[in-house]
Amino acid sequence: MYRAIDLAVFFGARSIRVPAGNDDPKTLDKIVPWFQKSAEYAAKKNIYMGLENHSAGLSGQPELCVELAEKVGLPFFGVLYEPHNLIHHANTDYRIALEIIKKHIVHCHFKDGAPTPSGEYGFTMMGEGDIDFPWIMEQLEAVGYEGDIALEYELEEIAPEIGLKQYYKGWQKVIC
Repeated sequence: MYRAIDLAVFFGARSIRVPAGNDDPKTLDKIVPWFQKSAEYAAKKNIYMGLENHSAGLSGQPELCVELAEKVGLPFFGVLYEPHNLIHHANTDYRIALEIIKKHIVHCHFKDGAPTPSGEYGFTMMGEGDIDFPWIMEQLEAVGYEGDIALEYELEEIAPEIGLKQYYKGWQKVIC
């Protein structure tokens, strides 16, 4: 963890994504001291640590993310809000999740998506899915969020050298 924090400093990043380690909700109290120790180090370096909601386990349950953040009890540890992951991995409503975790968000990852014919929640070009990014931005602004927002491009069918430009243009349309 210290190496990731040091690399964030080296590259001028504001925050880093951190996994829960063991994402079993029963381990919450066991991982608190480790995140406290890491967050103390991160605070010295002015780097925020965001637990990404990336599963159906602890990190995909907004109430548990808040509980963890509150037990860690340091402002440099919080939640990385990722609406697509909440839908896809945790089958959780990203709007309800945002309401629950809004005071603990330290970083955001945004990618768009929609249900596929098979019923799975898949990736779309930014602005072509069903995630309401203008609404999300309003909510983040209302709580005074000033952290990073990373656009995640995960479309395999369009080469990044072409698709990234389209993705960013889609984002510009969505937020304007």
